[in-house]
Amino acid sequence: MKKIILLLIALLITGASFAQKKKKTAAKTSASKTVLTKNGNLTAELLKGKDAYRLYLLNGVGKKADTVSLERFAFDPKSNVKPTLPEGLTITAFSAKGTKLHNISWTEKTLTEVPDKKEDATRTVSQIWDLTNKVQLHSNVQTATKITEILYLDKLKGASQTSEKMRNEGFNLTISAEGDLVLKNRTQENRMSYDAATGKFVAVKSAPQTGSAAKPAAKKKK
Repeated sequence: MKKIILLLIALLITGASFAQKKKKTAAKTSASKTVLTKNGNLTAELLKGKDAYRLYLLNGVGKKADTVSLERFAFDPKSNVKPTLPEGLTITAFSAKGTKLHNISWTEKTLTEVPDKKEDATRTVSQIWDLTNKVQLHSNVQTATKITEILYLDKLKGASQTSEKMRNEGFNLTISAEGDLVLKNRTQENRMSYDAATGKFVAVKSAPQTGSAAKPAAKKKK
């Protein structure tokens, strides 16, 4: 009888230990995956691998969900430097020529410091997707960098002043009410319109200014 009781106790301890190990393993698996945002049946997740993070979108629910890869963020597992990862990700649906499209946008922030100079950069990434056909139609990157620098007023560096300036690269992307892509910087503005026949965005030519066309020459009376 004692042997039976001891055997039951041993089985209970073994089962509890196995359950604890299983829970720890599950926690480790979920910790490597982060849900960034949800919009209806769309879920953006960030999965950590051995040497890279993978950003992807799940379109649907459960096992029937389609996976759309968005971006890969590589890092050195032996380095203490933190990798640059996406922040503030948004999923915005819009219509272009009767076709439902999505703008998936996020920012990436990096800080570069050297003696007497610091550059704080914000990189804005916007990807336009046709998720029904799992096709990326357009990608835009704009970078805004705040530069802070100490300028010395003499050779001995006895006096100095701090200089701050902004550096902008690329185009700012906005989407019009008609579903056109408007790309704009300080010197130019471009517009792209969705062509339903080809399933692509094409550049829109600027309309000629009113009155710029030459008037036809008047016919001479015989």
